[in-house]
Amino acid sequence: PPALYFWSATEYNFTAKLKAHNRVEGYFQFYSEAFKDYTLFAEVEDSTGGIDIFLNDQMIYSGQEDETIKLELENLHHKNMLRFTPWENSEFEFSLIYLQIEE
Repeated sequence: PPALYFWSATEYNFTAKLKAHNRVEGYFQFYSEAFKDYTLFAEVEDSTGGIDIFLNDQMIYSGQEDETIKLELENLHHKNMLRFTPWENSEFEFSLIYLQIEE
């Protein structure tokens, strides 16, 4: 399963290899600081098809990407859940996924 690593107080890093035909999704929980905005960077190493990304069960991205997905995350709750769901018959391999706090 995907792993979550904490590298510093202002950045969360994790990697994932997700395949839709095996119904593998990536779930990542993190806690946000009050009054802070975050940027999600998902560096795609290899992909076929598309992927949906949800934050706290609301879709924030849907598409096909072969480089880097960059999303601004604002007004977060204290406890948050990111979910990466590949489309049917799609595969996504991320070299690095990370959250950066915007000061």
